[in-house]
Amino acid sequence: MSIKNITDSIYKIPMHLARSAYYLLPKAYTDSVNRKRWRKRYHDRHAAAAGSALQMIESQAGKLCQDIRKEMEVHAVNVFGSKEFLPWLLVYSAVQGRPAYHCIPDNFYGAVVYKKINKYGWLSGNKALSPLLIGSDIVDAIGYADAGVIRDYNGCTLSPKQASDKFFHRDERIVFKKFDSAAGKDVYVLTKNAFTDFASTALPDGVFQQYIAQHTFFNSICNAPATIRLTTIRENNGNISLRAGYLRIGRSSEQHVQSNSSLRIDIDLETSTLHKEGYLNNWYKTTQHLDSGIKFGGLEIPHLDECVDLVCRGHKRFPFAQCIG
Repeated sequence: MSIKNITDSIYKIPMHLARSAYYLLPKAYTDSVNRKRWRKRYHDRHAAAAGSALQMIESQAGKLCQDIRKEMEVHAVNVFGSKEFLPWLLVYSAVQGRPAYHCIPDNFYGAVVYKKINKYGWLSGNKALSPLLIGSDIVDAIGYADAGVIRDYNGCTLSPKQASDKFFHRDERIVFKKFDSAAGKDVYVLTKNAFTDFASTALPDGVFQQYIAQHTFFNSICNAPATIRLTTIRENNGNISLRAGYLRIGRSSEQHVQSNSSLRIDIDLETSTLHKEGYLNNWYKTTQHLDSGIKFGGLEIPHLDECVDLVCRGHKRFPFAQCIG
């Protein structure tokens, strides 16, 4: 019986037995099967996400013309090697109203580029390491919790009362982020009283950070939290350079920026001004903040050059990562 016949028969027997039978197959073959399954699931998820995005964009801007679709189909195969990368190229083309020849599909970046350039990307999951890797003058962390124990960055173990006295000396609020938190999830804004209750429970692993009082510029758009997202790369000659930037601003009812409800606005890096259009998480396009009605096109972000200098200095201190952002 061939290996293919064996695998076909596996799917016809009970699941607990199928698992056992599967592991009897040659490792090289099972590795190949797993890679193919992972690849299909990965690209299927991206195709679904890109399809939803394109549907929203076309509902506002009209259908993407067939000529551009055909051009991008050829481009996906000739440049990226497969039609699997077509869906995101269609999204970028619909946003720009022209063929997106200069864009990298999200799934190509994740499956190919990221693996090659970011061998150390996993370190970002442990947020307590950031001030140690790139400097406490850049990352405003004040302590961390690990295995239920609170420590400061001198390595000292702190009781909940000691931590409270130490962490709240500058502001009446602090922020706690769980390790591996993302998209605005597992983030807590704590007052001193709330911290006492929080620290008395089974503490999750995470980092404590100072609360940042944001610039009045962001409050002028909407009384909502905002973050500037900047992406830097390490060039082959060792220089660190800025490649992209956008503003992510939350809703007025939120204490911190959350990915599923925030608004993303591209920044013109030459003029430090915001583009006239921004996008919600579902790719709904708008020219104004949905809560305040303030139009953001042309608004100039103050001190952006200092922000760029800060992230470039931080990247230079951890040059092993080729891309940070």
